[in-house]
Amino acid sequence: MPLAELDKSCDSKGTPLHGSTKKNGNARRGILNKPVYLIACMVVAIGSICLIIAFMKEIRKDVDVKLEIEMLQHLRKIDQCKYNYRINECDPGVRVRALDKLCEEWYECMTVGDALSKNSKFTKKRAALWAETLGEILNAFMNSIKIKTWGLLMISITMSILAINVSAAVIKNLTNSEQ
Repeated sequence: MPLAELDKSCDSKGTPLHGSTKKNGNARRGILNKPVYLIACMVVAIGSICLIIAFMKEIRKDVDVKLEIEMLQHLRKIDQCKYNYRINECDPGVRVRALDKLCEEWYECMTVGDALSKNSKFTKKRAALWAETLGEILNAFMNSIKIKTWGLLMISITMSILAINVSAAVIKNLTNSEQ
């Protein structure tokens, strides 16, 4: 190897300069940059998922309350039909002919109502109540938020995203400048 090339590849003590120690040290710092960015993104993602889960739990509570209220109203109607059937003596043997039509309606209300309350009517109603409750929440949210609040919300979201990206870029530049 000529002396000129030897000077470029060795330091003043003659130790080879292959860059292995310097590059590996910076490579380790560069490797740390990606996990920091990944952790920041995961924190945001986990926080978002937690908010969505909390929101869904609240909707579920609202739907359960509405479903229970509807079921109680349905049971009250059945009880009213039973009461009317009994008080007006609608048994087929003692029934007054003038009340035939009403007695049949009350009987149908009692029997069909009992079957429906035990049946899947309310499980089918649950999906409709989910959509209704979600619509009510979104309408209340949209109607109550003023333009200034929307602006603040959008700025906050944008600033959060920018903060994560800027911090990742700063960490990357710090690791690159030490090379």
